[in-house]
Amino acid sequence: MPDITEEFIGLTNCDKKVATKYLKRNNWNLNYALNEYYDKEVGSFLVEEEVIEYPEELIQIFKKYSNDNGESIDTDGFIQLINDLDYQLEDIVTICLAELMHCKSLSLPITKDQFLSTWYEQGCSQLKHMKILLDDLDHKLQNDIRYYTHIYRYSFDLIRDSNEKCIEKDMAIEYWKLFFSSKCPITINELQLNSWIEFINVNEIESITRDVWERLLEYFKKYPTLEILSKNYNELDPWPYIMDEYYEFLEDTKRI
Repeated sequence: MPDITEEFIGLTNCDKKVATKYLKRNNWNLNYALNEYYDKEVGSFLVEEEVIEYPEELIQIFKKYSNDNGESIDTDGFIQLINDLDYQLEDIVTICLAELMHCKSLSLPITKDQFLSTWYEQGCSQLKHMKILLDDLDHKLQNDIRYYTHIYRYSFDLIRDSNEKCIEKDMAIEYWKLFFSSKCPITINELQLNSWIEFINVNEIESITRDVWERLLEYFKKYPTLEILSKNYNELDPWPYIMDEYYEFLEDTKRI
């Protein structure tokens, strides 16, 4: 809404980020956004703490998915929310949703404030608004390599057991299959991915470190096929040692 944004900036002399925040919160209604801005920004020196009044319809959405104590959303509630937004848990965009809500682990519940503040800041108070936003994130994930890389890196802590420093092998493999599917913005040859997974299984590598997780993406970006890997791989490059072992595995199995 560029015209409304510029009008808001002209009336308040604030920057674009602030203008967009208040307009989104008020569904791009200029008068409501201006009222909230003047109440909170201009008059903020009169109050010690901002008290946010969340829309009742947003509160009701939280209640629908919250657990018995009514203070958080557990895994079952999160899965139901995802389904109601026309996605499945195995869709990578669900990690985008977790990142949007500042989730630190899939094993931790989503708090009431976490849920309400996130959607309030995004200007979403109905499921249809949330779905539009999630669809936008899904499109961004499939087309924006920088965002895709950010989500891939973020996912390590999300799917890692909070008591462990590494990701369990089977969990890592399942997410690699999702992240390196045909929908991702980088093209990874299926034989390359399958060979890597076979290498992990054959060598009984039971856990994946953060360094290996993050560097594998860069490795596949540089060597998306076995042919490219065979022609360009340099063992002197500063890859984790496991990458050299993988290359030797490919040589031993006559794949390169």
